[in-house]
Amino acid sequence: MIGTLSPLSRRIIALGILVLALLLALTAIETMTAAVGDALARLEQARSRSARLEALRDRPSPPEPTPLPEGMALRAPGHAAAAELAQARIATAASSAEIVPSQIEPAPQDSSNPGLVRVAVVVEGAESRILDFVERLERDPPAIRLRAWRIGRLEGEASGLRLDAVAVAAWEAPR
Repeated sequence: MIGTLSPLSRRIIALGILVLALLLALTAIETMTAAVGDALARLEQARSRSARLEALRDRPSPPEPTPLPEGMALRAPGHAAAAELAQARIATAASSAEIVPSQIEPAPQDSSNPGLVRVAVVVEGAESRILDFVERLERDPPAIRLRAWRIGRLEGEASGLRLDAVAVAAWEAPR
């Protein structure tokens, strides 16, 4: 069949086949270039991630936490034991101030700060005794602070106050 075609027609067909082959080759090269580009991008990401991990591995470890000075924290083997110590410490401060607390119980703990013990406290009494109670909590070791509190007058008593508070204290395991 090709033998019957003129030499010019043969050249045109050969040229067409050559152009087709070149187009196929260009498409293959473009596909391979895109694949190589993606592979190089993934390689760069892997190298970057590896460099970050090596930097994290090589950085110095954080220093060991230093224990709080003696008397600044409740020393107890666990969180529940520390809460009991805080409750006892609050009850002692209340009896020293000559008031009877109407509530001393563990409060919901803050998961973002596990080194603190929270205790809900409600006391009622004369203003001077309530102030004495708060002063004893904050002054005597281990220190207990009132993080959230509300104070108000008692009905029917000129100098009577009600203190509703959440007390917090630091705690750590014995050394």
